[in-house]
This record gives sequence, structure tokens and C-alpha cells, in this order.
Amino acid sequence: MKSPKQAVVPGRTYEWTFTVTAKGPKKSGKAVFRTTLPKSLAFVSGEKHCKPAGRKVVCHLGTVKKGHKATGVIRAKVSRRAEPGEKISPRGTVTWGKAHATRRFPAVRVARSAGLASAKTAPATR
Repeated sequence: MKSPKQAVVPGRTYEWTFTVTAKGPKKSGKAVFRTTLPKSLAFVSGEKHCKPAGRKVVCHLGTVKKGHKATGVIRAKVSRRAEPGEKISPRGTVTWGKAHATRRFPAVRVARSAGLASAKTAPATR
């Protein structure tokens, strides 16, 4: 599972990538990845048939053979209300047949400078 490598900025969209390796007694099976996004993230799009339902995202990865991998991507926009320094680390669960595994994406923080703004003064006109 991969998160953005640097602090995220409110209002911008980032990618969270996941890779599923099929393990267990079955030779092949349909794999599904599920995650619930924190309030600080809003689903934008996804690869591998990802669809949102509120803050929950479900990605149907299709049939994955034992020992093979399937990779998907969730794109999410950071809320403008996200607090500087806030830690974002969604948890994802994959099911493959009766097997399942849950892991967290690596934590990423909201940039501390996210709340700063700069202003320039325009020259006076007569």
C-alpha cells in the first residue's frame, strides 16, 4: 500500500495505491478491496472498478489467481477543512474467497503551511 510521499495540501487530489496478492487455499477467486475514507478525504476516482458509497469505497478487482497480484488506485481530494499536521492513514480490507486481510496505508500528514496565504499590494492608481 502506498500513500503520497510528501505532506498533502488541502484542496488538492492525491493517489493511494494498493496491491493485492492472492493467497490461501483457493486456486483463483474474485478479489474485492474496501476502504472507508476519513472525513479529510473525498473520493475523486479509482482504477480497478472502484465506486464510492458515501465515504466507503469498494473496488472489484476481478478474478485473481493464487500467487498473482492485482493493483488499484484510489484518487481522493484533501478537504479544505483538513487541519495542518493532521495524520491521514486509511485502512483497507481485501477479501478473496473466504480469506481477508486488513492493512493501513502509510500515514501522511496535512502540510503545516496549508493554512498560509500570501498577499501582494497593487500599486496605487490615481
